[in-house]
Amino acid sequence: MSTTRTKTPYKLEVMSADGSQTGSVLNATITNAGVVDVDISGNLSVAGTTTYVETTNLKISDAIIELNKDNSGGADEDAGMLIQRGSANNAAFYWNEGDDKFKAVLTTSEAGSTAITDSSTATIVCNIEGTATGVSFDGIDITDNEISAKRSNDDLVLNASGTGKIVFNSTVEWVQIPSTEITFHQITIAGNELRTSESNADLKLSANSSGQIHFDDYTKFTNQGSDPTAVSGETHLYSKTQSGGGSGLFYVNTTSSGELVSKAKAQIFGLIF
Repeated sequence: MSTTRTKTPYKLEVMSADGSQTGSVLNATITNAGVVDVDISGNLSVAGTTTYVETTNLKISDAIIELNKDNSGGADEDAGMLIQRGSANNAAFYWNEGDDKFKAVLTTSEAGSTAITDSSTATIVCNIEGTATGVSFDGIDITDNEISAKRSNDDLVLNASGTGKIVFNSTVEWVQIPSTEITFHQITIAGNELRTSESNADLKLSANSSGQIHFDDYTKFTNQGSDPTAVSGETHLYSKTQSGGGSGLFYVNTTSSGELVSKAKAQIFGLIF
């Protein structure tokens, strides 16, 4: 290999075929520290399959960057930005032609690939503004004012963190449940019926602290076919076919049991006894 040396600065000019025009093609300088700077006037064309630009910080003046410029065929190639991560899977932000979506992923694909193979999704931290026609998360779809489970037969779970609660805004006057019944843990509400959802479980109505349970209207008791078993510390009140007391309203506890006496029967008993 031959070498041509000249003192700095080195300038190369070319002349037009008729000799009427000259132009600077190349200017080269070298410092005492051995740093070489080369300026090329005009356009530079390199014949080859790959061009590498090695720089610590790349600054681009163009406001719009075009990728995949030489793809003149159909829209069949993924395109985007790929980040080398050493021994770990590469990171890519790219347009997926098969899905017609931008995707942020980890991938084993390399820069020479025409299709990116997603190993897993990557996390994007950002603020979202504007109107979205639909947002999809792992198991949740949000479309307009509807939140729904994404997978067939999956439950939709609303869960607060720690001691937090799920709170409805104070302006919400009522909540519509588009179903014949709804179950809260062991309680089922079906139409105007409140019942336990577990077999043989008690239904307990309890007021807070010194509060009381009020019945503002008539209370109906369905006749029972048998007497309940007495429980310590409790009194059962129930209805059954009328007996000597004439009320059909019975009670039972561990001390006594019987029918509550109606006013008419009490007056008769008072005369007799």
